[in-house]
Amino acid sequence: MNNNPSFAPAAPLGAFPLPAARSTILQDAFPVNELVLIGPTVQDAEQLMAGIKTADVVLLDRQDTLAQLTAIFAQHRNLTSVQVISHGDVGQVQLGNLTLTAVNLETYTELLQQWSEALAPGADLLFYGCNIAADPTGVNFVQRLADLTGADVAASDDLTGSAQLGGDWVLEVATGPITANLAIASDVMQQYSSILPFYNGNEYLLTDPNLDWDQAQAAAQRLGGNLVTINDAEEEAWLQQTFGTQERFWIGLNDRDNEGQFRWVSGEPITYTNWQPGAPIDLKGRRDFVHMNAGPRLQWIDVPTTRRVRGIVEIKNPEALSTIELEQNSYSVNEAGGAVEIAVTRTGNTSRTATIQYRTDSGTAVAGSDFTATSGTLTFNPGETRKLISIPIRDDSSNESNEEFSFVIESPTRANLGTVRTATITIIDDESLDLTINSVQVDENVGQAVVAVRRGSGIGTARVDFATQNGTALAGSDYQATSGTLTFADGELNQTVRVNILNDTVAESNETFRINFSNPVGVSLRSTNFATVTILDDDLGDFVRETIISGLSQPTAFAHAPGNELMFIAEKSGIVKVARNNSLLPTPFIDLSRQVNNVRDRGLLGITVHPEFYSGKPFVYLAYTYDPPEAFENRNPNTTLDEPDRPGNRPARIVRVTADVDAQYTRAVAGSQVVLVGNNSTWDNTSRPDGNSTTNFSIPESGRNPDGSYIQDYIKTDSESHTIGQLAFGADGALYASIGDGTSYNAVDPRTLSVLNPDSLSGKILRIDPLTGQGFANNPFYDGNPNSNRSKVWNLGLRNPFRFTIRPGTSTPFIGDVGWKTWEEVNVGTRGANFGWPAFEGSNTGSLVQPEYDDLPAVQTFLNSDPSVVAPIYARSHASGARAIIMGDFYDGTTFPSLYSGRLFVADVNEGTVDALTLDSQNRVTAVRRFDSGIPGIVYMETGLDGNLYFVNLGTGIIGRWRPVA
Repeated sequence: MNNNPSFAPAAPLGAFPLPAARSTILQDAFPVNELVLIGPTVQDAEQLMAGIKTADVVLLDRQDTLAQLTAIFAQHRNLTSVQVISHGDVGQVQLGNLTLTAVNLETYTELLQQWSEALAPGADLLFYGCNIAADPTGVNFVQRLADLTGADVAASDDLTGSAQLGGDWVLEVATGPITANLAIASDVMQQYSSILPFYNGNEYLLTDPNLDWDQAQAAAQRLGGNLVTINDAEEEAWLQQTFGTQERFWIGLNDRDNEGQFRWVSGEPITYTNWQPGAPIDLKGRRDFVHMNAGPRLQWIDVPTTRRVRGIVEIKNPEALSTIELEQNSYSVNEAGGAVEIAVTRTGNTSRTATIQYRTDSGTAVAGSDFTATSGTLTFNPGETRKLISIPIRDDSSNESNEEFSFVIESPTRANLGTVRTATITIIDDESLDLTINSVQVDENVGQAVVAVRRGSGIGTARVDFATQNGTALAGSDYQATSGTLTFADGELNQTVRVNILNDTVAESNETFRINFSNPVGVSLRSTNFATVTILDDDLGDFVRETIISGLSQPTAFAHAPGNELMFIAEKSGIVKVARNNSLLPTPFIDLSRQVNNVRDRGLLGITVHPEFYSGKPFVYLAYTYDPPEAFENRNPNTTLDEPDRPGNRPARIVRVTADVDAQYTRAVAGSQVVLVGNNSTWDNTSRPDGNSTTNFSIPESGRNPDGSYIQDYIKTDSESHTIGQLAFGADGALYASIGDGTSYNAVDPRTLSVLNPDSLSGKILRIDPLTGQGFANNPFYDGNPNSNRSKVWNLGLRNPFRFTIRPGTSTPFIGDVGWKTWEEVNVGTRGANFGWPAFEGSNTGSLVQPEYDDLPAVQTFLNSDPSVVAPIYARSHASGARAIIMGDFYDGTTFPSLYSGRLFVADVNEGTVDALTLDSQNRVTAVRRFDSGIPGIVYMETGLDGNLYFVNLGTGIIGRWRPVA
């Protein structure tokens, strides 16, 4: 082993994270010039991060690493080094669920080009992982990485990590001069007790010492694996060479379930054994577990679980999946057009075959009369990235309004489902003379606003006059006034109006003007006679966006304890971490990963702390989708849907845990968990945990009694999404919680009607006692029983109220409701307010009947009852770019300019925008200002006690904040 480094590491760099945050001016690239990427299964990653100071640190995602890396490198420029710490083998390195190998490297040229664009000239790529550069294959792999990125690349040709296990931190092979400082402090490297090996595509590491078999297996499962399965003598020899022969290790073999019938805990078949003579001993059934490295020949022996050693953890390499989604979410086609083609795209790892199901759904356009129903399975062969599906359009001779139907993709295999899953297709009637005029939203620096004008019939010539009209945007300062006549030639269907947009340097709210249409000849203006142009201000002001804490794994939310010293951070997997003064502590507050169902949009999503945290009520509150104990029993061997972290139907829970005063509130008291809502969120009360109701509508709704009534204290998640949401305290001392409809997000689902019934907890805002979970007597649907479902309900008729905030000094929730195909909403949660989903959705001009649900008899009954439905105070249409709203917070600090005082901040997790809304005394939105853009992945925002606005980015694994430039 070469202990002479090929380049000299710098002096130790200190501790991570920095109390003084790393910063970026919003309009500029990140000035941080070093980036460290750490694999999600690297053992004791917190220990390594504690030795990194001057770099941004990112803990890679287990599920969608490609999307995470794309987002990370889009936010960095001029990096002098990227250092990867992860498991490796000859000619390959593991990056979350993505493996770069000498064989597939060309598949990732687009990703590596993004790396290249983020690097400064002469930058270094350093790969810390076992044996990456060993043998000619490894050397060629390193050289090809250098060719594709333009960087100087260095990697190890032997074991990387602990010297006691035969490892080191020297990168023996380099393609050029390496000038980067080593990111990890030398004392941390010396104390690190693991290595970073990779074998047959799997990752391996050791548990802590002195564990019994159950404890070692539990540790393996927390890391996403199991105790090792040994398939042949070659694998066992590699394990002994890697981890040594001086101590025994637990392996995954056991006969706990059936005496004498040994099996691997992974469920894999037994293809190899290496028992020492006379073994298994099976002394009166008390030796159910197996050590390797036993006896002089280093063989296997069965022992009682009370023997305490380390275990070898094996983490199967998760397949790097592509992502399939629709290219756009809206189409229009002339009735005489014959067909409309829908584009479906695939990004990421395209080296394998993947499939997606698709279908059309009738709306105002009906299958059979307006279009041909189309459904099936779309197959992407290796290398294919874009496919077209043609939907025949049926022409008729009726003069009718434009009509719409939907196209849906769902149920991917060997791929992830992207965020654009539903498209609306508008059929423009070719007998109609009506003009279709689209309003637009443009950035101030776009140059021109282009408004599309379309007529239905192309027969003959036609014309219409147009002229701009001031609104809050003024001609001469915000846009250039224009007028004229649009002329359609015979057969011509489309025309455009172009208006020059004038950019200025003044920070201001978004502004609007109109284009009015008049004097139609050969066309009609019955549908509309104007278009609204919204100008989004691009003058962001002197703000800094800075990273406060990095290296998190899919953070979803955080909660500050009073005084701001402690921050409790929820990770989607079920782990709650804690930071003191923005410095992440090495020990988690609590690990609920065995209880949390973490798949798709589910997981640990909500967290808050009691306002009297330091005054006798040291409580932390958590909301999560729940895996009951039966999920670990694999009751249906014909499916994996009923296993942990799988998308079978599941319930949800809201719990309270107590912080340990003796641990300075940084750890939870063992056994202190109290279920506040969801005591009956059990396996038996869930309809088909081995089924997925997202697409299977034949499965009955969960949480129902045999007589059809709703089970009390049960929260359903009969969907891969729309589960539990946020937690927050009102000024009244009550705990408020949001719950999604728990039904299909992609189709008309009759089970969604439960959101309009206060006897169900689905699609609601709850208001409960934070100590007991009971409803309050002054809640709007209180029935005398504080434990009943309806007694806990505050608001109803919501689709996916993933995030809400409480206006400071009040107890009124302001709710971001993630919409379906058309609208993203902001609703005000006054007492008993019903927002009408699924009978209503949108808009800015009042509640609109949902056109696809209104055919259901139950919806018709609801509509005929003359319901009192509360319209949103603000709605953004998908046509203007909206995708999925994230309610942020009211700004009540004093650090920002006074212009922001009282503004309500909202984000869009997919569009990557942040807007500031101005509200009047009647909660009407009077102005909207684009605050930031180009930052997808924000899932939570909160005003801090320091007067700055904080955010959580799920995709990049950071907590950051905006603050004014000093």
